[in-house]
Amino acid sequence: MPSSFFILVCFHRLPRIFLCCLLACTAGCATPKISALTSSEAKYGQTEEEKKLLARAKEFDQELDRKGMLLETPALVNYVRSIGQPLVPPEAAGIVDFKFKILRSPVVNAFALPNGSIYLSVGLLARLHSEAELAQVMGHEIAHVVLRHALKVYETNRSNIVAAHIADLFLFGTSIAYLPYLASVASYSREQEEEADQSGLRAIAAGGYSPNEAIQVFDRMQEVKNGEALEGSWYSSHPSNKQRVDALKEMVRTGAISQQQPKVGNTSHRDFVARIVIENIQLKLHARQYELALDAANRSLAENPKSAQFHFYKGEAYRHMADDPKGAAREHGWIYGKSFNDKLVAEFETRRSEFYQFAEDAYRQALALDSRLPMAERGWGLVNLGRGEYDAARERLTAYLAQNKNISDREYISNLLKGINK
Repeated sequence: MPSSFFILVCFHRLPRIFLCCLLACTAGCATPKISALTSSEAKYGQTEEEKKLLARAKEFDQELDRKGMLLETPALVNYVRSIGQPLVPPEAAGIVDFKFKILRSPVVNAFALPNGSIYLSVGLLARLHSEAELAQVMGHEIAHVVLRHALKVYETNRSNIVAAHIADLFLFGTSIAYLPYLASVASYSREQEEEADQSGLRAIAAGGYSPNEAIQVFDRMQEVKNGEALEGSWYSSHPSNKQRVDALKEMVRTGAISQQQPKVGNTSHRDFVARIVIENIQLKLHARQYELALDAANRSLAENPKSAQFHFYKGEAYRHMADDPKGAAREHGWIYGKSFNDKLVAEFETRRSEFYQFAEDAYRQALALDSRLPMAERGWGLVNLGRGEYDAARERLTAYLAQNKNISDREYISNLLKGINK
């Protein structure tokens, strides 16, 4: 991981456009002593450079909202807020209006802005196994804001210059050019990451979460495939992660961090994950991340093998791989560091019949578990169509349309049927 950063990223990257704007408006400014927001000497937002940083942060918030990049399902947002808000130190809460937001991105990532906006991606949330792990991520992010690491790093590295290249404005797997993340420029120092780790863990332990359970988030993130997390981010594989988690374990072992009030267990996180995992799979499929969507469906099936819904999504992933071998090849190369070329595409084209069969098997299983699952009927019909089995496709797609008059893709399926009937 690069050694340090000079602007407002909380151990993860922000868009290059955003960083360049900040550099342009902050270069050359003098930064006084920077105190944590819990200090009476914080003087938050009083210098011209910090005012400009906060203004740019507000603009970035507005841009993400305007572009529809926020997941605004009330139950999901409220749950995230209910975990994050109690972790904010009272002194900081009186200075900064912390907001907790879910980013509609399948990439495993999280970041915070110095104005208190904490962003958690759908891809990240779907990876977490417990409320304690979620609390640790949020506590870490909150700590970066409270400790004002962004300004401190900027002061140390104000002479750094970022070159803006058009190629860097695109992140594979999304169709939105303004939401790339700088994985290769710089980041917080290891010392600052460790400080945020420890501050976050103290906060969640005080809130009643198990420290040992919380730090399992490090192990969870090491399971993420290449490309699913941001390269170089805290969530991608990095040697210092072991040292960081060892340091936290030692603090727990020695009693420097201990759980003070055991938290009463509830099913809120389980319900939250059940819904966020679906969002994650849908985002991955939309982003042509078929193999990653398949992985997500299989992880859920390992825990709930009788879920008709996840068998359906398993079928969707395989069907898309068959329908779009070029896209599947591109994703495979991206994940495993292989060259994307005609040979790789040809390899996936030869597997189309195999993928269609896997898809059919998954749809069959979904319908066996829930015979009234119309989307599985639809998927199976599209498999028939892809194979050229027109009579079977007509039967299943007609049955799909008959199940509900308010089907959102009625016009699309009707046009497919018209093509079959010609």
